[in-house]
Amino acid sequence: MRPVIFCLFSAVLIYTVTGKFCDESQCKRPSCVCDTQGSPEGLRVEDTPQFVMLTFDDAVNVVNFPDYEELLMNGRKNLRSNCPIQATFFVSHEYTDYSLVHELWRYNNDICVHSISHLPSTEYWKNANQTIWEEELGGMRKIISKFANIPESDIVGVRAPFLQTAGDVTFGVMKSLDFHYDSSMPTRQKANPPLWPYTMDYGYQQDCQITPCPTKNYKSFFIVPMVNYFRKLEIAPGHFLDIPCAMADACLPLPETEDETFQYLRENFERHYSTNRAPFPLFLHQAWFSNPERKKGYFKFVDWLLQKDDVFIVTIREALEFVRNPQPLDNYKQVCKSPKQSTCVSNQCTYSKTPLNGPRNMKCCGTCPANYPWLWNVEGN
Repeated sequence: MRPVIFCLFSAVLIYTVTGKFCDESQCKRPSCVCDTQGSPEGLRVEDTPQFVMLTFDDAVNVVNFPDYEELLMNGRKNLRSNCPIQATFFVSHEYTDYSLVHELWRYNNDICVHSISHLPSTEYWKNANQTIWEEELGGMRKIISKFANIPESDIVGVRAPFLQTAGDVTFGVMKSLDFHYDSSMPTRQKANPPLWPYTMDYGYQQDCQITPCPTKNYKSFFIVPMVNYFRKLEIAPGHFLDIPCAMADACLPLPETEDETFQYLRENFERHYSTNRAPFPLFLHQAWFSNPERKKGYFKFVDWLLQKDDVFIVTIREALEFVRNPQPLDNYKQVCKSPKQSTCVSNQCTYSKTPLNGPRNMKCCGTCPANYPWLWNVEGN
């Protein structure tokens, strides 16, 4: 039996699920990667490229797309490679404009799965059985593929709604549906120095913040750990407490000014950059930009990163390619990709009757389906 260690931290009960010891003599890249808080393959820290992974969750539509366009399609490039920066999108179905999802994909951003329903009940996700998870994850991949005109083989990542999985039920489904990685599992105990992505050949190798966590092994399946951020809270004059959070927009108190936002992001980045250069995750929801000062601070931080010739803002998938085959900075060659030719003929679809409470609109590539796509009818037949 694996040891279970209980500890109380910031009024949140967390415990560690320790996987079997990862045998580096047997676990060989690129298919198997041991967990590490050091540098991969003996690379010196100063010789390790620093990857930054920008991700956004939930629906993509005309409300948030202008910010994505400004960030990713406005000429921002990594300094050393001169390649455009890219991000990863975990897409849920309701209110999504699939013609805009196609546009993000066309610009070589990664499109991933965040469920069909995104029901706001952690108990639903925690207790969902295999059939429900297959429909929520596999069905969402089919919806994205069909209505955003993206090959299913290009949709390889998952983030569980509200970061709530059903443990081995969820991970078994992800593996059986041939997803390549999950990015739903926060780690606080392995945040300083931060944990690198690893495969689950030897099981789950980090603290379990949101139960249940997986206990089985999943060959060649990656966990991209949600390394915690920390936000300084002044509890008394000159005395501060570090408040942890799994996503950058969840740390309280929220930064309110451009400079405060920039400093918050920079401090968390430096914890990666100055220790082992594990990929720095910048995970949030576009709604964080509703405060114009926060948006300016975020963009200022991104532009500051792009002044460094050892920093690369890439998709999660590209960061994992490096993890599978790590190379010194001077040997790393990022391959620039031009935008793909659009294959989306956009149509506005309107439905007066839906499985939901009220009518819905949906913009898709190609012919509108007869019915609003939803669970158990993902093609809208």
